[in-house]
Amino acid sequence: MIKKISCLITAVLLCLAFMVSSFALGEEIMPRLVDGADILTDSEEAELLQNLDTVSEKHSFDVVIVTVETLNGSGMTIAEFADDLYDYNNFGFGDKGDGILLLVDMDGREWFISTSGYGMTAFNDDGWQYIGKQIEPILGDGNYYRAFETFIVLCDDFLVQAENGEAYTNSTLPREKLSLMWIPGSILIGMGISFLIMLGFRSQLKTVRRKSAAQDYQVPDSMHITHQSEMFLYQHVSRTPKQTQSSSKGGGVRIGSSGRSHGGGGGRF
Repeated sequence: MIKKISCLITAVLLCLAFMVSSFALGEEIMPRLVDGADILTDSEEAELLQNLDTVSEKHSFDVVIVTVETLNGSGMTIAEFADDLYDYNNFGFGDKGDGILLLVDMDGREWFISTSGYGMTAFNDDGWQYIGKQIEPILGDGNYYRAFETFIVLCDDFLVQAENGEAYTNSTLPREKLSLMWIPGSILIGMGISFLIMLGFRSQLKTVRRKSAAQDYQVPDSMHITHQSEMFLYQHVSRTPKQTQSSSKGGGVRIGSSGRSHGGGGGRF
């Protein structure tokens, strides 16, 4: 009970601290990495923050990561929490607040991506869902540093793509690299196909084969069938399982409490 109350107080204070800082510090922004859940080492935080700053300054586009222990007691959904963190801490370049924020809630095992300004174009629904699909299993494995590192690299790639022409869509998204496990699998599949082909050749060498129907064994003109009928014996039904949707949810445009428009969505890990 004491631990739950402590986590609740931490989440509320974190949210309040973010909001108050925007008024107290004027145009000064918070760091682009805030590990409120304390899931990273000091060295990991320092390296990730440096990478976030590098990508953000390179594209004049804020890339932000925030972790929290819990959202319970905040009275906000993870989408509202993420949007407000972004808006009330002066994140974003330009008048439209161009940027993207990744929020990870450890208690709810949820991740959420909030986009703003140009971020809604560079990271459309196809884009943020793709990024979420890449980082979700890594978060689930507990490798938070690698998940955040992957997020930063993908953000850089998506921004380069958008700046050079058109933002990624389903038809142009980068292809996932094949796992090394496919190599022995491909070999086994090839051996299986070769085995089936050899069986086919072998069956062609037989001079006597099993007949599929009784009339095939009949000597021509030895008997005359006056009546024949078909009898239904059984049926075979092939069922295909219905595909389940991704854990990602969200999409479209939201209006935050500040009045700013946001895109993005999230899922569970």
